Order: sequence, then structure tokens, then C-alpha cells
Amino acid sequence: MNWKIKTKLKLKKTADREKEIISALLSNRGLFSGDKKEFLNPTHPFKISASFLFSEKEIEKAISRIKKAIKNKEKIIIYGDYDTDGICATAIIWETLASLGADVMPFIPSREDGYGLKNEKIKEFSKKGVNLIITVDQGIVHRLQVDFAKKKKIDVIITDHHEKDKELPKA
Repeated sequence: MNWKIKTKLKLKKTADREKEIISALLSNRGLFSGDKKEFLNPTHPFKISASFLFSEKEIEKAISRIKKAIKNKEKIIIYGDYDTDGICATAIIWETLASLGADVMPFIPSREDGYGLKNEKIKEFSKKGVNLIITVDQGIVHRLQVDFAKKKKIDVIITDHHEKDKELPKA
């Protein structure tokens, strides 16, 4: 194994030894003074707001659309991503909506399919009578695919934490 040590420590037997080690580890991972403080003292989960991702109006619109789909027994696809957070988010939303009586199925693309919404999959879903696609962990940059889904009479709700483009999909 090839170890690349960026910061060699000459530790003294002092009370600050642990602080020096932690500081070196964080620095070696690209976290510096302000970042370290934030990393070691994160915001309590109850104080985190999703408002930087979605407006309250958008959230209400998504909830309303999901309720309508459940009430009308519409087919819903949870379109996830193949990485860890995508698979977990897909499972959580799938199980939650299923427990609420939704006609819902998960879809996780293979690595060969690649990242993101794909028109071929949207076509397949359309042929199967899908009315709503909920993306998890992706979709925020897929304007063309969302437009394609709309042409196929499929509504799309995007839930994604990734960097957004200047122009958002019309989901």
C-alpha cells in the first residue's frame, strides 16, 4: 500500500495531542479552519430546512400530485440512482408510498444505463401506463427528459440534492 502523508506530525505528549491529530486529518482531507468547525459541529437535523432546495409552494404542489395519484390509483415509478444514497432514498419513498396505498414500483438503473433520466426508460414506462415519475438523487439537470416525459403524459417530481443548472426542469 502506498501511503501519501501530507502533514507529518511531531507529536509531543501534551493534552492537545488529540486536537493536533484531528486537525492534521481534517487538513489532509481539504478542510480548513472554518470548514473544520462546521464539520465537527454540524447543524442539528431538526434545524435543517429544505427551503434552499425547494420552495414551500413546490413541496405543496408535489404532495398534492402524489395524493391525487394515490387516490386515482395511478401508476407511480420511483426513479432512483444506483449509488448508496439513491438506493436508500428509493427504498424509503417506495415503502412509504406503498404503505399509503400507492400503485408504486421502484426503478434503479444499472451502471450500464448510466446516470439520470433516460428517454428510453420513459418510453417503457409510458407503454406500461405510468402517470407519475418521482426521481430521487437525480433529475435536477434533466430538462429535456422531463419535457419528453410531459409529451408522454407523465408528470415528474424531482427530489435531488445535487448542483442545479441555471434553468430548472419544468417538473
